Amino acid sequence: VSHLPTARAYIKYASWEEKNHEFVRCRGVFERSLQELHPQERSEKLLLHFAKFEERCKEFERARVIYKYALGQLGSDNAVAVVDSNGSNAASNAEELMSELKKEYVAFEKRHGNKALIEDCIISQRRQTYVD
Repeated sequence: VSHLPTARAYIKYASWEEKNHEFVRCRGVFERSLQELHPQERSEKLLLHFAKFEERCKEFERARVIYKYALGQLGSDNAVAVVDSNGSNAASNAEELMSELKKEYVAFEKRHGNKALIEDCIISQRRQTYVD
């Protein structure tokens, strides 16, 4: 990772640590990736993997914050380019990643959220559908 710091390398390293049941180190790898990668290099796949890892570790509040951060980062105007796992710019993948991220967040809230959070999530999803 130190020789080739990309989102894909961090995901592979973190999944290897998780496979070896080193959950603290895995969390550290994800946190290190957020510190070391430039904001344009942080892919939504990296944040999605991080949120799913936290969900598997039963850290639901941390996962919720990561999902919200990812949605805010992707939805903001300063998210210039989406970089996929091969390192190429893919503007068409931006909408796919956004819909996948929203779908994962809604499913997460349905599984682990209270009634108010679920309703808020579904209302914001429907509002976005009507705006588009």
